[in-house]
Amino acid sequence: MAKAKMLTPEEIAAVLRHVEAESRYPDRDRVMVLLSVRAGLRASEIAGLSWEHVLTADMSAVAEIIDLPRQITKGEKRARVIPVHEELEAALEALKAAWPERVGPARPVVASERGRFGANGVAHWFKRIYQDAGLVGASSHSGRRTLLTNLARRCAQAGASLRDVQRIA
Repeated sequence: MAKAKMLTPEEIAAVLRHVEAESRYPDRDRVMVLLSVRAGLRASEIAGLSWEHVLTADMSAVAEIIDLPRQITKGEKRARVIPVHEELEAALEALKAAWPERVGPARPVVASERGRFGANGVAHWFKRIYQDAGLVGASSHSGRRTLLTNLARRCAQAGASLRDVQRIA
């Protein structure tokens, strides 16, 4: 199996511009892209993500971390805690404001018109969005690979270790 394509900052910007200009649901779609490229979530994790994983306990604001329970992580081995990037925080707040009726405990952060996305639905969504934005060879795993590779390259500069990157991964 080939490695997922790494995305350049220009390609990420192009995808976000495409979503803003062409999507029926630009707020939701921006969040989906940013969950991949800024939080490193897998397609199955994006599909399983609910509002209680990203909001404060009183559901009033986006939390500083994404609290991924082990039930939606790969292999269901352990929970993960992921810092929320400021760009993702703004996008989640915008989605929450745009669709307040869809915000609540156990409600999916990203949903289709028919309800919760499945992992395959998210993977196909990424394939289509990347193709429509003119990216060749990108997949639902491209955002995760891009984030983790960039974190690993920069960790020494930030006083972190590869172990810190592993915890996020």
